[in-house]
Amino acid sequence: MMKNENKFQIAGLEITPGERWQGTLMIGGGEFVLPAAVLHGEKEGKTVLITAAVHPGEYVGVETAVELANELKMEKITGTIVIVKVVCPEEFEQRAGSLCLDDRKNLNRQFPGDEKGTRTQRLASAIKKELHSVADYYIDLHGGDEYEDLTPFVYYAGKGEKEVIEVSRKMAQHVDVPYMVRSNVESGGSYNYAASCGIPSILIERGGMGRWTREEVESNKRDLKNILRYLGIYRTSRGYWNHYPMEVTDVVYQSANQAGLWYPDKKPGDMFSEGEKLGKVTDYEGNTLETSYGGYDGVILFQTGSLQVTKEGPMIAYGRIVYEKDDRKEKIAGYWTKRSSDFKEQRREEQENNSLTRERVRGVLSMDEAIALLPSEQVWCEDMARLSGRGVEFAADLPQLLPSFAAFLRLRGEEHTVTGLSDAKRRFMYWMKSDEGRQASEQLHIPADAGEENDAYR
Repeated sequence: MMKNENKFQIAGLEITPGERWQGTLMIGGGEFVLPAAVLHGEKEGKTVLITAAVHPGEYVGVETAVELANELKMEKITGTIVIVKVVCPEEFEQRAGSLCLDDRKNLNRQFPGDEKGTRTQRLASAIKKELHSVADYYIDLHGGDEYEDLTPFVYYAGKGEKEVIEVSRKMAQHVDVPYMVRSNVESGGSYNYAASCGIPSILIERGGMGRWTREEVESNKRDLKNILRYLGIYRTSRGYWNHYPMEVTDVVYQSANQAGLWYPDKKPGDMFSEGEKLGKVTDYEGNTLETSYGGYDGVILFQTGSLQVTKEGPMIAYGRIVYEKDDRKEKIAGYWTKRSSDFKEQRREEQENNSLTRERVRGVLSMDEAIALLPSEQVWCEDMARLSGRGVEFAADLPQLLPSFAAFLRLRGEEHTVTGLSDAKRRFMYWMKSDEGRQASEQLHIPADAGEENDAYR
């Protein structure tokens, strides 16, 4: 990796290699002053732009940006990380919600903006010219508005060059959320427009209802570090997570036909069947004004969490989980297919060893024999890859993890407790969740030059 001799230029500033700059960026000829940080690594590399408070009433992203700017370690950065902590500081400081105070416009509907337009349109134009222009990748942090309740999910850019869409999707797959949604617009939103200009981009949704929690912020930071690791911008071991996001499509954004009292029947993240009632709007006497029904089998992404809904305002959004188009299982299976010749040879050896074959049928094996057979259990390997949240990476790691697993059992004097494949599968799953299993996996992903400075999430 080449040492970086170049200063990083942004909004009239010059940041030297190895510098963590924090302050305010003045864009749009000085009209807009944004709290920000620029972390310019000593090694040359790509630039990622991270923004929060494009909607200033969404707080999880703001706290994430503030903490991340202080926590990332400069010696682990290859390239540059630009963090805009609050895109709309005036609205954020006055608790003005997600619309611009001056013209009551939604910034995330104005891109590419207009330098001669209203204040929000001028801000969008300045972001495009002075922030998007320096980025190779873009991550926009969002959450539910002050009245919106949501299940965490991620949007990825779906309009643009094929390579941009592919990289955007891979970025989304590194987010610890249950669902990901492909966006099918190329303007209006900041990340949508950036992708149309050749910048792989995603938007992470986490939090809502005017709140933020420590758990949500930590999840956001872990996601960002995992994405930065994938992009080659930040050296760290991969963090563990609970989800491997499933593709959601055909998203329906239902608005209320008239103002009233909103009574949802479901919660964000709940699944429903076609035709099932999702909620209703009533008047002050309890008379039903409008009822929401599911148009197909789907999952609720977000909905209004306040009692009132406004006329033509957001009510509920849901989408269809596209199981048949989710190709990650095929990718995992493809990995094992590439190694099929090894499996065939292994099975041939088993058939030549009649005693081992009989023991396998009866489920009576030594610990070493049982562990050696784990990679040939394709269905189990696919399940473990999905449960681990690491996909093909788990498949590549498994052969290297098995010796550590066996050593762990021997150290505890428990090798005689594994007498068959079912025992080995069960014990391996528990071991992967243990501190010892996590440490063994992390060691596989620590770069050679990271040394003792490398920790789990930074």
